Amino acid sequence: MGPRLDAELSGAGTVAGGFDREGCLRDWFAEHAPGSPVYGWATELLVHLAEEEPEVAWDLIQGLIERAPADEALGWVAAGPLEDLLCHNGPAWIGRVEALARSDPRFKACLAGVPGSGRMDPDVYERVRLAVAGGRPATESP
Repeated sequence: MGPRLDAELSGAGTVAGGFDREGCLRDWFAEHAPGSPVYGWATELLVHLAEEEPEVAWDLIQGLIERAPADEALGWVAAGPLEDLLCHNGPAWIGRVEALARSDPRFKACLAGVPGSGRMDPDVYERVRLAVAGGRPATESP
């Protein structure tokens, strides 16, 4: 981990004590802009959070989607932190993902860009595809 990421994480390896949320959102997009070095501190933080602290990652992912300056940037979020969250914690998070996809067209558009079929639990991936298509799993009622 780099020095900025180390500074954002507490001694326990968590961000529970707080971190620079707005700086993370700003820097994450800067790290993914064309010509920018990818995998700076904000990217590393989100990779860590998607696996270890999904609640915090979920909040940041929603912030990234809200701030995405263009559809291309939504694709970066989809193929990055959103895919990572679903690959590491999909069974626990897919219900929230489905609910938000039903109520938020921008989130649904982002979800459509999640590639994860090779890394994601197959049941989670199927539910992602259904959420994008506007369907519901057979076991879920409206």
